[in-house]
Amino acid sequence: MALYLAKQGERIKLKCHVGLREQIYGDGTPAIKCLCFDVTNLSERPVTINSVGWVIGRRKSKRYAMQPTPGPDPRELAYSKQTMYIIRFDEAPDWLSEFASGFIRSNDWAEVKTLRAQIHTSVGLAIEVVPEQGFLKALIEHVRSA
Repeated sequence: MALYLAKQGERIKLKCHVGLREQIYGDGTPAIKCLCFDVTNLSERPVTINSVGWVIGRRKSKRYAMQPTPGPDPRELAYSKQTMYIIRFDEAPDWLSEFASGFIRSNDWAEVKTLRAQIHTSVGLAIEVVPEQGFLKALIEHVRSA
């Protein structure tokens, strides 16, 4: 039992959300649409996040992509600390359509549902996160319109 508890304390546990958001400043500036990777460390030990990325497909047909993000990398998170990787659509207005046509490449909903965001840690662990439904629906709309 003691060994089990010791091993549990060593595990990396992250709470992650990936989806579309709006940044609101409250000074009369219009809201800015963006894609947000929200990562919180639930581990008892510090975790270093090196990068974020994407994976789509199944088995041998998987494709991977790294997501360039502004801000410092790597980012170290102590217990219960949070970081966000934000892609602002005012700075990259064609990001959604370029990602849909360049990386997704298929208007098949079954393939789009295999899309996962990845959070890469310094110990070589890649945590996969299912993006929120609103983001997936926006992607499929861009794929179908391309």
